[in-house]
Amino acid sequence: MDYDTFIKNEVLVEACVFNLSQLGEIANKADEEFQNAHKEIPWRQVYGLRNKIVHDYEGVNLKLVWEIISDDLPELKETLEGFLREDI
Repeated sequence: MDYDTFIKNEVLVEACVFNLSQLGEIANKADEEFQNAHKEIPWRQVYGLRNKIVHDYEGVNLKLVWEIISDDLPELKETLEGFLREDI
């Protein structure tokens, strides 16, 4: 799927934005020891995105949402799956 197709699908956009906000909320609840042990995760940025989405500071930038989904989430997913393989 490309960006133009993505932004035309309102249900998909809303679902993605909601899930990104949930990811930020979960990241914020990770304890400090875990966060310090896993500095490869951009904790502040993940939670910061959540704040922008929830509080709608100047509207949600759908281009940024798309870039996060297509560029950043695959790497984050791989990192998190690595934690599971390590049996944290």
